Amino acid sequence: MKNWILSLLIPIAMTHSLASNDNFLASEISSRFTLLETKAEVEEIIGELENTHHYAEYYKNIQWYVHEGNLVVDGDLDNNIALIVKGDLTIKGDYVDYNSGIGYLICTGDLRAENVLSWNYFSVGKSLYAAGVVGGHYNDFTFRVYGETFQSRAYYSADRDMDCPKNEFAEIYMHSHSDSDWQAKKPFYEILEAEMSMYYDSDYEELSLKEAQKFISKGKKVHGAPPGWEDAFSAVVNKKVFKQPFSFSKNPEKLNVKRLRFELMQENTPAAFFSAAFENKNLHLDLAHNVNSPASILEKLGDSKEETTRQALASNPSTPLNILLKLGNDDSEEVRASLVFNKKIDENIVKILLDDPSLKVQRALACTQHILKNKEQFFNSKDAKTLQNLASNQSLSKDERKKLLGTGNKKVQQKALEEIEVNYENIKNYIYSDDPVLNTWAIKNAYQLTDQEKITLISNDEILDFLKSPNSEVRHAAFKSLVGGAFMPFSIFASHCSSFIEDSLEIARIRMAQISRDPEILSILAVDSNKIVRMMVAENYASPESLLLKMTQNVFNQKEENNGFGLSDRESFVHFNLMKNPQLPEEAFKYIQKIVPVRHSLEPHTHMPPELFLEYAKHDYPYDPGDQEYEDLHKAIALNGNREKQLSFMAKCKSEQFLDFVAQSAYASLETLDYLLDKYWMNDYVIEKLASNTALGKKGPLAEKIIDKLLSHKESYIPNLVYANPGIPLEIKADTIFNNEEISEELILKYWQIHGEELMSNN
Repeated sequence: MKNWILSLLIPIAMTHSLASNDNFLASEISSRFTLLETKAEVEEIIGELENTHHYAEYYKNIQWYVHEGNLVVDGDLDNNIALIVKGDLTIKGDYVDYNSGIGYLICTGDLRAENVLSWNYFSVGKSLYAAGVVGGHYNDFTFRVYGETFQSRAYYSADRDMDCPKNEFAEIYMHSHSDSDWQAKKPFYEILEAEMSMYYDSDYEELSLKEAQKFISKGKKVHGAPPGWEDAFSAVVNKKVFKQPFSFSKNPEKLNVKRLRFELMQENTPAAFFSAAFENKNLHLDLAHNVNSPASILEKLGDSKEETTRQALASNPSTPLNILLKLGNDDSEEVRASLVFNKKIDENIVKILLDDPSLKVQRALACTQHILKNKEQFFNSKDAKTLQNLASNQSLSKDERKKLLGTGNKKVQQKALEEIEVNYENIKNYIYSDDPVLNTWAIKNAYQLTDQEKITLISNDEILDFLKSPNSEVRHAAFKSLVGGAFMPFSIFASHCSSFIEDSLEIARIRMAQISRDPEILSILAVDSNKIVRMMVAENYASPESLLLKMTQNVFNQKEENNGFGLSDRESFVHFNLMKNPQLPEEAFKYIQKIVPVRHSLEPHTHMPPELFLEYAKHDYPYDPGDQEYEDLHKAIALNGNREKQLSFMAKCKSEQFLDFVAQSAYASLETLDYLLDKYWMNDYVIEKLASNTALGKKGPLAEKIIDKLLSHKESYIPNLVYANPGIPLEIKADTIFNNEEISEELILKYWQIHGEELMSNN
């Protein structure tokens, strides 16, 4: 069954779309928001938000921005940041959160947009109003609307956990999280322009359009598969969804508030609807936001006593200039500040705003083009936030931006540095600066230089000084960016690890856990309070077998409540990294099998005993008697005690699970591995398991033949797996390793963990 649709539901006649609208990338307008500097701030703000506090623990490690009050974006919002809007969010276009990066959104008020396509965390505290489509795409993030109203012309859940109020007006909707039924007031083939996969009942037999129509005419359900993200985004851009334009009601004056609000959002709404809406004060805010509202109605709304209505007018580019001029002298600074981002304001309004004493207005102006003739006024500001916004202003020259680097204000400097070009000259100038902010920026960005520039930039002794800096941010940047690659070699860093063993910085201990080959240091780090440090020790190929065995016992011996796999939640990720380490000895599985219930799956490992794998396989793959797989499983079990013969038999079975296990099993004979190599050469999954098999380290012409063929594989990651195979001696692969131009930093780290000084001397 196909699990995609070639196009998606988006109204064919939308006022704005990503194709024609101004498109605002959230990170590029972040000067309008406040960055939460600490985890405590994030916990405090998210914790006090109704309906979202239960996410505080999970999201506190993310860099969040917050906007106090209502926010209007005059175009599409391409969200690539974590944003909290403490108020209403009105988007004069489409909201997407996966096109240009990962975007999270918490809106405490109402959200208005033309279309909403969400892949990431999405939470609306009140109501969600969309003119066209709302689509939730698969991920581990929830989609929540906590208010009373959810409106859109169409919506779907592509296997997304969505919890929203009932959508009263959707012409078509789909819930694939619980089932795959398209449901609609009309048959979907009369509504959607797009082709789609259609099937009936549990056999998933695909249907033609005529067959689907026949099934529906008989009252039978026809299933459709949800759209993929690319199809969805393409449909938004091209505005191809509905076969027919929106059908308006005949008597707008008789509509209830919800229905009238929904029809006002559509394109080409007849004038009678606006007139009817004006008679209801509950719809004045909607009219003030609507770019299609007649000028006569917007003028009347200019006298509104509601601050939120006047604020909406101030941000609406369709509001007549005389009303915008009037709002420039409004008593509310929220209203006046909203004028700043209205692209239709003229010089007279800008002059009024430049003379405005409100800090909120001045901060808003500082990041816009309106200050071109008045920059000095803003450079002389004593307000740090105004200077931060000024630093993000795209109209500043290089010299003007560098002037802000001398303010001594950390936040202003950091914002100015975001616009400084990353090149050798700037990094060299700032890396030795006495100012830790400039120092940190240069260290963080040094990785972008060429290898030759890196070599000439800084010596190992100077890197060591940075690693011991009294400034924690400088040290953090140095541990992260200056260890490895063309900077400080792993061997030199490893020789200094003992001096950092009690460093309070987590990144310092993480880097040691990755790079040290010293058993004593690794033993100390194996019981570190930080889980990531322990995970890196568990994954380090240099960790002695005795230490890995001890870590296995510690992981599976937690007294606290476990996660159902015999593991505490605290240690579950350490367990996964232990299972990724091919050096984990067979003895570890004697302990694991006592703890992990046989009803749970256990990931295969190169040193997992075949008899243990088969014991778990009986429960993981409950084949029926008479099936070939059932017969093969029990024949393999009958061979317990003769591993070589057992694995040879399993290699000739058709079971993918058997092939997966045998290809990576260190107990398989070279003859069996050679058989798999020839038979499954075109099966990359089997071959990648084979390339990681430590049994290839056995001496002899057959092992060399297998290795040579694997190194010739067309997919570069297959030879790289051979290079990172700890069972294969360095002399067999050294020449190929050092002539490989595609070696990644991660692979070099693995080579170091396996071969240490031997690797360095060969290099």
